[in-house]
Amino acid sequence: MHLVYSTAVICLAMGVGLRAGVSVPLKALSAAVLITAILLLVTNFTDNQNPRLYLTNSCYGLMSAIIALMLTRASQQQRVDRAILILITLTAVQFYVRPYVAIGVSGPMTTEQYHDSPFYALLLVTVALLATSLAMALVAACVSDQLRRLATESSRDHLTGLKTRRAFENDAIEMLEKAYAENESLSVIVADIDHFKRVNDEWGHQIGDCAIASFGSLLRRMVRASDRVGRIGGEEFCILVWQCELEGAGRLAERIRATFAQSPVEEGGDDLLLTASFGVAQWEPGEGYGKLFARADRALYAAKDAGRDRVCSSPRQGGGASIVDIATGRTAA
Repeated sequence: MHLVYSTAVICLAMGVGLRAGVSVPLKALSAAVLITAILLLVTNFTDNQNPRLYLTNSCYGLMSAIIALMLTRASQQQRVDRAILILITLTAVQFYVRPYVAIGVSGPMTTEQYHDSPFYALLLVTVALLATSLAMALVAACVSDQLRRLATESSRDHLTGLKTRRAFENDAIEMLEKAYAENESLSVIVADIDHFKRVNDEWGHQIGDCAIASFGSLLRRMVRASDRVGRIGGEEFCILVWQCELEGAGRLAERIRATFAQSPVEEGGDDLLLTASFGVAQWEPGEGYGKLFARADRALYAAKDAGRDRVCSSPRQGGGASIVDIATGRTAA
């Protein structure tokens, strides 16, 4: 039975460790099982149950403690994760406390005496309660993981892996509130792939999808972890640039524009080069996301009207867009 129980504990460790993304100390767990098994063989030559009681409970308590220590190294812990950690820790504690209390009160016992004692009944009750609670916590963790996975999939664009429009706008509202609370700067970049309808008509929708995926991948590589990127339309994208004023956001947009213009679309051959136009605006205190996006979108259309493949900025609310010359970097009203 010792090997059966120990195998179950190791399977538990592998399951919760895999879910938490931490390495499972299989060597330490296996060593505890093997050493205990050898010592249990020695105790078969005596009627005294105390050594077996000490060994088995100490082994399971040690294994539970190892699992609990393993879970403390998890990088992210939700409420259900903390519940699992607490239950495994309680399991480890009761394995250590209960046998010492039993032996301290009753003294040496044979196997039959121990099975007839109230401490054995208490063992069955506590193990059953903890095992049931742990099982319920693990089921809750599985359900939570599935719900979180579905939520993540629904908020991600399947073609680019970027945020969908709704998820991006939710992030935008949160970032605007954070910028207001912390008095930080925030800018938005709206980008649109030029002549995209022509790409679909002349090269096919598969190449068009490749162009969108390539542009999305480029955006992910060129922004920081603190920024947010989303695909908000067919070939339209938006970037929230945290702690960045208009000039810095304009330089970022220009770097993205230049890199994309020099990057052939995959599966389209080296001769398929596309361009993109950009509109940039800096958030002003008291301004909502709708107005901020509208200013950046007007700047984007100004870039389209000026010949595409360029960056335009909207320096103030109610103001016109200033075109940034892609060759000289100079702006013109």
